[in-house]
Amino acid sequence: MNNIVEIPKNQAMMAFFANSIESTARWLKTSYKDVYQQMKCEGFLEEHQSEDPVKSPIIQDIIMSNRIGAIAVELSKRLNIAPEKALQLFYESQTCAYLHDKSTGLYLYGDLYVADEFMREKEYAI
Repeated sequence: MNNIVEIPKNQAMMAFFANSIESTARWLKTSYKDVYQQMKCEGFLEEHQSEDPVKSPIIQDIIMSNRIGAIAVELSKRLNIAPEKALQLFYESQTCAYLHDKSTGLYLYGDLYVADEFMREKEYAI
């Protein structure tokens, strides 16, 4: 069971780019062709082939967006409200501001921890 499959770096990079394009298209409810063209026009594919694509600002934005969506869904469950309302409340919170501020380090914590922080913020804001 110790058979580790090695994937060539260029294949792994293309898989990562494709995953980014596909998930962004689904999230934006648009065509994968449009997302690909936009990334290509911005030079994303050529610019990031030689470096770690996860460090790209575009990918970081995608990751943050996905995280905030997951946090909003968690908050909607905890607060028994619509996900859209949870998203609004989260965006209006100090916790969200801290999540975006790299100097706080909150972005290093998991989504459930961030949801806990939001709940504490709301609890102590009364």
